[in-house]
Amino acid sequence: TGLRWDQSNAFSSPLSPRVNLVYNYNDHLTFKTGYGKAFRAPTANDLYWDQPAYGMTGNPDLKPEEGERFDLSGQWQDESQKLTVNLFRSMVSNGIRWDDPEGDFTYTVVNFDRLRLNGLTIAWQKNWNSFLQSKVRYQYLDQKSYEAATGDYTLAKNYFGQQDITLGINGTYGAFQSGLTWHLVSGRSPQGFTEMPDYQLWNAHLAYRYGNNWQLVLGVNNLLNDSYVIHNGYPMPGREVKLAVEYEF
Repeated sequence: TGLRWDQSNAFSSPLSPRVNLVYNYNDHLTFKTGYGKAFRAPTANDLYWDQPAYGMTGNPDLKPEEGERFDLSGQWQDESQKLTVNLFRSMVSNGIRWDDPEGDFTYTVVNFDRLRLNGLTIAWQKNWNSFLQSKVRYQYLDQKSYEAATGDYTLAKNYFGQQDITLGINGTYGAFQSGLTWHLVSGRSPQGFTEMPDYQLWNAHLAYRYGNNWQLVLGVNNLLNDSYVIHNGYPMPGREVKLAVEYEF
């Protein structure tokens, strides 16, 4: 359990409790449940950003964001694999978000009234042998805001995708380690008046460890050089190749 206190001279100063219960059914199976409240005051950027030449302005009349979350999860594992299932619900009031309300690429920060987020995450990891490992992760998000006309949560707000799937495989051979992942985001709500298509990405890396502390890593993000956008009007980079030297101590 935990208790957080946010003190502010411009907003309320609430207490935010968090409580978690864990039940170990046996050596392989664990159940967890949790509840927590959250508070987030607007940042200086949210309130006072002033860049009209780029169509971006803050909002000094913002209210703080408040919310609560419920979680229920289970985890099963043995010597070679682990399976986790998590169900959750978040409720947010006076949510803070950069938005383009007119669809004309003029962005400001707004409070949206109330938001409900129901979600499911399923993750599986498997060590097939000392050389090969794989992982699968699926997440479903149903994010809707409250609509006064219907008296219910009916307006879809899945701007960053309703479904998120990641498949990955890693290999280790001596001092070499490699990996390949595929990531799919689908079911995106329109941003302003613009429909947001699904997108998928392939990422890869190859690493070589020498000695006990040094590692040379070659990574390639967006391996197929796909064009995609997360925020409307801001294209993401194409293929990125990175070479890094890491030292651990």
